[in-house]
Amino acid sequence: MSGSLEDRVAIVTGAGSLPGRGIGRGIVGSLCSYGAKVLAVDIDETTAGATAEHYRAMGHEVVSFRADVTNRDDLHAMVERAISAFGRLDVLVNHAGFGSFMALTETDDEHWDKMIALNLTSVFIASREAVPHMMKNETGGVIINTISSAGIAGARAGLGYTAAKHGVVGLTRNIATTYASRGIRCVGVCPGYTRSPLPEGMKPQIAHTDSTDEAGALLGQMAGLSFRNGKPNELSDVIGFLATDTASFINGAIIPVDGGWTAL
Repeated sequence: MSGSLEDRVAIVTGAGSLPGRGIGRGIVGSLCSYGAKVLAVDIDETTAGATAEHYRAMGHEVVSFRADVTNRDDLHAMVERAISAFGRLDVLVNHAGFGSFMALTETDDEHWDKMIALNLTSVFIASREAVPHMMKNETGGVIINTISSAGIAGARAGLGYTAAKHGVVGLTRNIATTYASRGIRCVGVCPGYTRSPLPEGMKPQIAHTDSTDEAGALLGQMAGLSFRNGKPNELSDVIGFLATDTASFINGAIIPVDGGWTAL
């Protein structure tokens, strides 16, 4: 069945978000709803385990794995764990990332390196680890990268984050064109502000805010715009669909999922 992921295996990084409070757990659930077996990966082994347990209790096959996506050895081990647990790899969702609103003159070398390592290099390494396994499949494979509206616009976030996410756009398109003949697709989704707790490291950069609802509203006011923030399922449901064969003709696309934020 073209809309099914039955007997297929997926990895989701950044999968440890709390119920209803982030996108990662929802991505795991969306893939499970299509029948996929999932390796739920996060740097926080407790929340990764909670994600896995949540969906196992619903009858799905989900295994948790702790990995720091800035560590090459962890990314290699992550892919190997998926293979050892489920025997194959069909879908990789590079969702783990971290935002910043630091401008050029506020960005020191350490912060720049962190943004590039976490938001760009991790996607490169994870994809490089995954593709050889996908090429073994008769059905190929799919890589889906969570990019952010900062990947297609210059004034949605800070310098390092924006540069990294623009890099993921190029990486996505190159993988898509290079491996299409081997049955491997690569797609990017660009969410706008989505309802979730604002990461601790971002709070000092947007004064008096504690959530992306507040941060998005504030930035919208600064730009003279009015828009609503997304709900986690509004992105995770799109990613689940893109992983299926129903989306088999979608390759190399960079898809805004932002309520029109980047259309302005």
